[in-house]
Amino acid sequence: PVDQRARLQLLDVASLVPEAPTEGCWRGFEKLASRRGSALLKGGKTTSPTASARIHASRAAWTDRLDHLLGGPTGVGAVCAALAMSKDATLDDVIVAVVVGNEVAGRVGASVLLGPNHGMGAGWVHTTAAAAAAGKLLGLDAARMSHAIALALVSGSAIPRSVIVGEGRAAAVGAFVAAGVEAARAAQAGVDGPLDILDAAGGLLEGSCWLPLRHAFSGLGEAWLTQTISFPR
Repeated sequence: PVDQRARLQLLDVASLVPEAPTEGCWRGFEKLASRRGSALLKGGKTTSPTASARIHASRAAWTDRLDHLLGGPTGVGAVCAALAMSKDATLDDVIVAVVVGNEVAGRVGASVLLGPNHGMGAGWVHTTAAAAAAGKLLGLDAARMSHAIALALVSGSAIPRSVIVGEGRAAAVGAFVAAGVEAARAAQAGVDGPLDILDAAGGLLEGSCWLPLRHAFSGLGEAWLTQTISFPR
């Protein structure tokens, strides 16, 4: 069931990318993007993994029809990052990476559910989903993945409500997903993140919600958040 939901999620996010109009923030991102790289871009061109993830995530987010699981809309970050890092990977590798993004980022989002910045407003869900998925395809070990997630959490923030319901949503989500991919690549290169970012005084849990739900971090490998994915009609 987890595999099936992740495959549907991959198809769902990929199908949203071409629905965005010709003009939008993604056009600017495309002009800034490198014309060479290991990642495919809509239309058949190639660019860097970071640029690919950012452009595709911003296009998908523009539709306002992102999937959602218990903890937040993890799919756009997990899928766009996994596709951006998919060179030499099998489809099964990509699906596993998407699941990893769902399970890790979903738990982050669920832990701060009792606060003002849940759902689309939790930018750290997008960064973490992208970092976890990208880190899986980069082959990061447990230690480096921990630093990738920490760097992703540092790179995330709350998305203002005025942006969530406006045209800025696409730019914001794209930026967070790109930051997640960069976090994974930085961790692979040896950059360390603050591993106490969740529980430190003034850390994510203290600063982003009224009552942290720490139990959300339990159950990895047993309770599969991926099975809770819902898709807009």
